[in-house]
Parts: sequence; structure tokens; C-alpha cells
Amino acid sequence: MDMVALLIAAYCERTGMAPHTLQSYLQVGQQELRCAGPQEEDRVHVAGLVGESLSYEAMLAPVNRMRHHRGQRQAEQAQRPRTTRRSCRGVPARAGGAAVRRR
Repeated sequence: MDMVALLIAAYCERTGMAPHTLQSYLQVGQQELRCAGPQEEDRVHVAGLVGESLSYEAMLAPVNRMRHHRGQRQAEQAQRPRTTRRSCRGVPARAGGAAVRRR
């Protein structure tokens, strides 16, 4: 797959495509991030999602505490059924967001 992408990139470059556009199509920045692997904040976020506690060292960094809390909050939200204003009055929410009335 990489070879195909590089061949297409070489062709685009040869036909005069701007370097910035070519890098955008190849998603160079995203590939560099993926090559670096998961970072500490990614691991902390996952720990929050799966309900694990953080080590003391990880808790020292404010960004780690924020990412962990965000993971916990996302996990809690995923457990709750999605609601609309009407569903608060006993009408369940439909997947598309519209309320369904019971007869």
C-alpha cells in the first residue's frame, strides 16, 4: 500500500501538484503521529475509559488528570441511554434523535 501511495505521489508531483496539497492528500502529519505510537495522554485516556486508576506519577500532570477524567466521563455517557427533552417526560428517544410516543 505504501508503494502505491508513493507512486501516486510521484506522479502528482511530476504533474505539478503543490507540495502542501500533496502532503495533505498523503496525510503525512497523521502518519508521523501513528508511527510514534500511543503517547502517555492516550494511555491515561484509555485508563479512564476502562475504569482503571492512575498511578501517583501520572496524577501529577494536570493534562493527565484531565484526559483521565474525560475518559471516565465518556464511559459513563456511553452507559446512559441517549435522551431528548421529551424522553425526560417518559417518552423514549429514537436512534435518530426524534422522540417516539407510546400508545
